[in-house]
Formats: sequence, C-alpha cells, structure tokens
Amino acid sequence: MSFGRSRLPWIAPAVLGLACVVSDASAQSDRVYRTVSSSRQPLGERDFTVEARFALGHFNLTRDQSGALYRTTLLYDEALFEPEQTYDSHNRVLTVDLTHEEGRRSRNINLRNLRDLRQRLDIALSPSVPARVNLEFGVVRADIDFGGMSLIRSDIKIGASEVVVRFSRPTIAPCERLHVTMGAAEFSAEQLGNSNCAELSFEGAAGALALDFSGEWQHEGKTAARVKLGFGTLKLQFPSHLGVAISIKRFLASFDGSGFVKRGDTYYSRNYDSATAQLDLDINAVLGDIEVVWVPR
Repeated sequence: MSFGRSRLPWIAPAVLGLACVVSDASAQSDRVYRTVSSSRQPLGERDFTVEARFALGHFNLTRDQSGALYRTTLLYDEALFEPEQTYDSHNRVLTVDLTHEEGRRSRNINLRNLRDLRQRLDIALSPSVPARVNLEFGVVRADIDFGGMSLIRSDIKIGASEVVVRFSRPTIAPCERLHVTMGAAEFSAEQLGNSNCAELSFEGAAGALALDFSGEWQHEGKTAARVKLGFGTLKLQFPSHLGVAISIKRFLASFDGSGFVKRGDTYYSRNYDSATAQLDLDINAVLGDIEVVWVPR
C-alpha cells in the first residue's frame, strides 16, 4: 500500500468545508455496526510495517501488552464502509483500510457530530519488534501513543481531524523520523524528547499546531526539526535543559524571541552551546501566532 496516492478522494472537500459523509446524530439508532478483529503472534519478524487508513471516526494506537505482534479491533458502519485487514507475511506488512464506498453517500454530517459516532479503530503494536507506522486520516479524532515502542519511523497524513501524538515514555530503539502533514486540522505532539527520533517534520496548510519537546532526550547531539505552517497558530514548549536554535521565515506571523540570543538570522537559547541535547528548528510560517513556552526539566 503506497501513501503516494490517496485512496480517500473525499478528504479535500472535507478539509475545505469541514463536511463529511455519514449520518447525523439523530439517526445514530438506525445505524448497523459490525466489528472485525485480528491479531498475530510474532514469528521471528526482525521488523514490520503498519499501513492504516481510517476515513472517519475515533482512532487509538498504543503498545500491546499481551505478547502479540499486533492486535486490531474495528467497529464500522456497514452501510457506508467496506473494511480491509490483511497481513502480508512475506513483506511483513499489516494493512488496515477503511475506505468510503462509492454510491453510499445518502447521509451527511458535520465535524461537530463526530463525537456521537461509534465507529472506531483500535490498534495495539508489539513494543519489542521494530515498526514503521504509516497512518492516513480523513475526519478523525485520534490518540496515538508511541511510548515504549520500537519505532523506526512514522509518516502521518491528516485531513480535517483532531490528532494527538504522544511519547508517554522513551522509545526502545533509535527512530529515523516522524513526519506529519495535515490539512485543516488540530494537531498536538507531546513529549517529543522521548521519541528518540533524529528528524522531526510537521507541515500544515491551516489549523492549530502544538509541539511539546519535553522528555528524556536519549538522542544526544543535534536533532533536526522542521515546521511549515500556512494559516494558524503554533505553540512550542521546550524544557529548560534543551539547547534550541530557531531559524524562522515568516510573513504576517508574530514571534517573541525572549529567552533567545540572535546570531545572524538564527535565535539561540542561552544554553545552546553547552547543552548535551540540541534541537535545530526551522520554521516557515505565513499567518498566525508563534508562542514559545519554557518549562523546568
């Protein structure tokens, strides 16, 4: 399953109009839901890949504590969606796909009624088998916790969604990158210092973006991070022990450089040169506010 071409063509109008295909809250009692579950025990996999596309509903991802390679549970509306769940043992790829069925667009809902929808996808992954995790969301409320996992890398594509990615505890293995692209979304990342990622990248057309860089910062030396935001707000939270260098390009976007020393075109925290862990952050923002918060370690 390639993420180069989306199989959710209706995401674009959902992003622009915050409208989506599903029944309104008053018709919830008329819906027929089905549940499908799957799991697999490890069979010597050195690593594996997760490819999950979820069009609409509530999404949850966390580490598995049962010894399984993965466990999935999908509750879906059979009138609007046709699920796909497969595991390719040769290529070690788990695919979970809930794509909207053409011709089943008889009902409408706006994003406000998402809380009343029962449709959901829960995924639990082995903490000990290194994983590449690729996720694509349409209109979704998602809670993703990579804490304690062996995350190799993750690419996340977001439509008109509310998404939280957290690293509640340090990851086990070095992570190559975390890359997030979003449309008109609300996105927050928590305890990125526990991610052990060498590269962090966040791109958004519009919305609210909050990045918390607290954590243990096992990855010593420099970590590269990039933020590109069109219209919206950006909140950055840094622990006081982290050395931070910010290179910023902005147009009609406010930025308060308090706590930084400017050298050339770059803002450096006062402890940057002496810090064990350093974050080099490149920001490109068009319109909105950029807020910086320093917190004790």
